[in-house]
Order: sequence, then structure tokens, then C-alpha cells
Amino acid sequence: MKIRKEFIILVVVVAVLSGYLVWQRQKPTAYLLPDLPKVDRSDITRIRIERPDTAPVELKKIDAIWRVGEELFKADADKVNGMLEIIETLELTALASETGQYARYHLDEAQRIRVQAWAGDRLQRDFAIGKTAPTYRHTFVTVAGDEKVYHARKDFRGRFDRDLDQLRDKRVMAFDRETIQAVSLTVGKAKPVTFTRVADQQPEEKAEERGDPKPEGSNWQGAEGAPVGGQTLDNLVSSLASLECERYLYDRTKADLEAGEPDYIIELTGEREQPYRLLLFAPLEGGGEDRPRPGVSSESDDPFVVSAFHAREFSEQIAKLTGAKKSAK
Repeated sequence: MKIRKEFIILVVVVAVLSGYLVWQRQKPTAYLLPDLPKVDRSDITRIRIERPDTAPVELKKIDAIWRVGEELFKADADKVNGMLEIIETLELTALASETGQYARYHLDEAQRIRVQAWAGDRLQRDFAIGKTAPTYRHTFVTVAGDEKVYHARKDFRGRFDRDLDQLRDKRVMAFDRETIQAVSLTVGKAKPVTFTRVADQQPEEKAEERGDPKPEGSNWQGAEGAPVGGQTLDNLVSSLASLECERYLYDRTKADLEAGEPDYIIELTGEREQPYRLLLFAPLEGGGEDRPRPGVSSESDDPFVVSAFHAREFSEQIAKLTGAKKSAK
């Protein structure tokens, strides 16, 4: 009898616990996520980014073009669009914390990134970005006027964790490579060496019919009319057709550099009257040809630094085409 009584009690306890667990699963969420206002990215005209230990950076849309910094440098359109996507679609997916332990989520003042976005004079978004959540698909955030920490959809801290130079448009030369008809190369104080593109005198189809080897690259000739390495010239023109710098220089002006003696001058003549022009100077911090080089371009108002890769590529191509090489200083 005693065993039967204990068995009944056990069954009742199990039933109560099971019912409680089912109820816990079915009961509604104990909190409501903030309903963020809708934002249309096309309405946004100004973005302010505050990062730890650095001056705030502002971007402004002027005549449909995004500019960055007090100097209103042209901004990188792809990077701006990446930020605008988050500003427009910011979505809170879960409550992460109500305790105010912001440092744990990199949302304290020493680590957070604050983002504000305006449409004209109207503030449309105001939120702080913390670290990436363990899911790697969410980011910890806080929104203005709310002390809670939330999960926001997507990993996006990296889109805003950029300084002024990183937000600038790094394109320092751009043209249609098919329009280039002449290339002039100058090494140091030597005379320029010029190459001219010529029309193909034997169409590729006829050359194949005759069994002639397929030429590599376009047809180029030197000053004496002799054919030259077309593939090397094509590669040089292709690299310059969409050249991006590594970073910009802020301690010198374009005029400061132009007053010096460039190691290399590259001029490309196309359909327009003025040639495209690139001047490359002695490598930074001394060293050889594989160091980054300061440069100026006819297509950029500001001096810049080309990467070590491009510096080495250009010097090797120029040496191959001219037979001359600027000795490293």
C-alpha cells in the first residue's frame, strides 16, 4: 500500500513538471523588441561616425555624390552603400542584456562605434555598434533612448570601423584602355621613350589560316617603327586603367611632390586632348623598388601612395620596355 501511494505521488509530480515545461514553451515572449522606424536610404544625406580614440568622421551627400571629411573628399561609393544598407535595414532580432554591462559587448564608450544618420535636418537613425555576436551573423547594438543590448541581424561592425582615409575613393586614374593610342615612359632624367599602337595589318583569322603564330597583346611600335612587346604594354595600360592608391598623403600637397624629381613618368594619350599622367617618386622610407611609392596623377587633386605591389609592377614593366631602371635611393 505504501509503495502504491509513493508511486501515485511520483506520477503526479512528473505530470506537474511536464505541464510546467509545456507551458513555458508555449507562453509568449516576456519582452517586446523595439519597433524601429523605417528608413529609406535614398533620403539619407548625412552620416556621422564616432569611433574610439579618433575624431568623428562625417559623410555628406552633395549633388548625388557622397563626400567625406571637412575637405569634402570624394567617398568610396561601395563602402557608403554598405553602410546605407545597414542604416536602412537595421533589424533587432533578440534581447541580449538588461544588466548594463556594456563592456562585455564592446558597447561601452571606450569600444563602441556610434552611428547617426540624417535626412536633411531629421535624425533618422542613432545607434551604437558593439562586437560581433557568437553566431557571426549578428552584431550587439544599443539604440538611442534604450539602455538594453540587442542582437541586430548581420555582422556589420567592419562596415563602420573605418577612418577618413579608408572611406575615401582610392581611384586615382580611370580610363577606357581601348582608347589609348600612345604610351610615353620616362625614367629619371632620361629622354622619354614613346610607343604607339598600330592597326593590325594581318587579321587574326587570316593569320590562323596561314598558320602564323598568334601575336601576344596589341600591336605596338617604338619610335623607330620597330614592333615591341605588346603584352607588356597591354598589361601596363590595364593596370593604370583602374588604378587605386593604397592611401593618401596629408603632410604634403600635390604641388610639393611635383616640385621634386620623379623616378618615373608615365603618359598615356587617348581620345581627349590632355594625356593621362602618373608621376612616381622615390620609395618611402628608402629601400628598393618593392617599397610603396608616393605619386601624383592628372586625375587626382591629392598626392597618394601606390602599394608596394604596384610600385614593383610598374618599375619592372618600365625597365623591360625601356631597358632603363631607376636606381633606388
